[in-house]
Amino acid sequence: MSKITVKHPRTESATTEVLQRFSPKKENLLNILHALQDNEALNYLSEADLDAVAGYLNITKSAVMGVATYYSMYSLQPRGRYIIRVCVSPVCQLMKGEETLNTLQTLLGVDAGQTTPCGKFTLEISECLGHCAASPCMMVNRDVFDNLDAQKIAQILNRLADEVQQ
Repeated sequence: MSKITVKHPRTESATTEVLQRFSPKKENLLNILHALQDNEALNYLSEADLDAVAGYLNITKSAVMGVATYYSMYSLQPRGRYIIRVCVSPVCQLMKGEETLNTLQTLLGVDAGQTTPCGKFTLEISECLGHCAASPCMMVNRDVFDNLDAQKIAQILNRLADEVQQ
């Protein structure tokens, strides 16, 4: 993944505010990690986040790190504003999933696992997005787009790029 060098923009008080939305119980760990990552402009969990969660839940940092690294929905590296996940499951591969990935790589100018130099888009692969009947598909943040072709992908990327400009 491309390195984006920035100072962690969320303040300690903002982190505390996110944590306090949840009771300090271990069963809230996944939701807390989601909330912190969603509240971060660069869509990732920082070392400070992991430390804060461990302290808040009274668990070890390694326990928090284990969860954060186990699930692919969390990232410990800065990512773009838009996280694009492309399904590479066997069904999507049969339905031109590889072509979808190649189109995205060409249009974005990055490989899977990388962030565009402008920092707007991160391209990732996923094993299944649960839309096999309408493949090939991709997910952008939490929105799923299916029945993709090169033209539809270009239109989606252009719309997202325009949103970033506004």
